[in-house]
Amino acid sequence: MEWWIWLIIGLAIVAIVAVLVIASRQRRARLQDQFGSEYDRTVVDADSRRQAEGDLRGRLKRHRELELRPLAPDAAEKYSQEWLVIQARFVDAPDEACTRGERLLEQVLRDRGYPVHEDFDTQADLVSVDHPELVGDYRRAHEMLHSQNDGDRRLDELRAVFLVHRDLFSDLLDNGVERGVEHDDETDLPQSTPQDAPTRDDVRR
Repeated sequence: MEWWIWLIIGLAIVAIVAVLVIASRQRRARLQDQFGSEYDRTVVDADSRRQAEGDLRGRLKRHRELELRPLAPDAAEKYSQEWLVIQARFVDAPDEACTRGERLLEQVLRDRGYPVHEDFDTQADLVSVDHPELVGDYRRAHEMLHSQNDGDRRLDELRAVFLVHRDLFSDLLDNGVERGVEHDDETDLPQSTPQDAPTRDDVRR
């Protein structure tokens, strides 16, 4: 075979490899843009970056199969009022308020079309597609709510849990309501004393 044929074959192979590398980098960039910090968490937890990216692509594929739907305005208003009732219970009964808040959040997810009947990790994976900036805190809040801590540490955890649930709850209502609906902006955690006011950093400790 002539040398120039080998040269053409070699150049073709180099070009194909270059195209594959560029395509891989573009897919990675899209996943990083889509998932943000959730991309990094998934890579850390996986055996390899390739496995992590396969996991994330799997979430996107399954998410496309969901029949997600917006809430009707009257349903959103009903849930908003229920949340305010739960919120008012936090100072006197934080454990009860957080448990009820989690249940209400799951009800909203169910009504939006998320499969909350499955295990929590699967549920969180699907939530991460639409709410990647919140899902990391959502996972940690779930762990803290179902932990066995008590005393001051328990109260600090419950404050953080309640804030995370509130943020995701608000996101689900604000971004998933037919034709929009006005909600009460006064959704801060009830405070009996200044020290009762948590910050988002509490959940990351």
